Amino acid sequence: MLARLARLSAWFGLVLLTLLAAAFGFVQTGFAKSRLETMLERSLSSETRTVEVEGLGGLLPFSVRLDKLRLADGEGVWLEVEEAKIDLEPVALLAGRVELRSAGAARVALHRLPPGGEQAAAPGALPELPAPPESLPPLRLERLELPRVELGSAVLGRALVLAVEGRAGVEPDGRRAAAAFQLRRTDEP
Repeated sequence: MLARLARLSAWFGLVLLTLLAAAFGFVQTGFAKSRLETMLERSLSSETRTVEVEGLGGLLPFSVRLDKLRLADGEGVWLEVEEAKIDLEPVALLAGRVELRSAGAARVALHRLPPGGEQAAAPGALPELPAPPESLPPLRLERLELPRVELGSAVLGRALVLAVEGRAGVEPDGRRAAAAFQLRRTDEP
C-alpha cells in the first residue's frame, strides 16, 4: 500500500513537472508573446488611456525585453519607452524575493505629466510625490541603466535630456528602502 502511494505521488509529481515545462515552453513561442502583448494592452488601457506594447521577447518571465511601450490619452502620447529590459534572478523568485540583476531602457521620453498628475506650480519645480505606503515587498535592483531620458518642457518647465544610472532595494521587513541614483545631463554641458 505504501509503495503504491509512493508511485502515485511520483507519477503525479512527474505529470505536474511536465505540465509546468510545457507551459514554460509555450510562453516562449511567438504566438504566446503576441497574445501577452494584447493582454497587456487591454488590461492597462482604459476609456481615457491607450497603451501600446510592441516586441515582447526574451526568456519569459526571467529576462523580459520590450521593443516599445507607449501611453497616450486624448491629447496624444505622453510616455514612450524603447528597448526596455528586465533581468530577474530566478532562484530569488523561488525564495519569495524579487531581485533584478538589471533593468533599463535605451530611451525613455516623458513628454508631459500623465493625465490627472499634479502639474508643477512654477517652471522648474518638481511635482509633489504621493505619500509612501506603509510597507513594500522585498526588492533589490542591482543596476538601473537609462542612457537617454527625455523630459519635455511641460514636465519641469524646460526640456532636457538625462542619463540615469543607479540601484535600489527594500529591506525584507518592507519598512526601509534605499536608493542611489546618478543623474547626468547630456543635452548641454
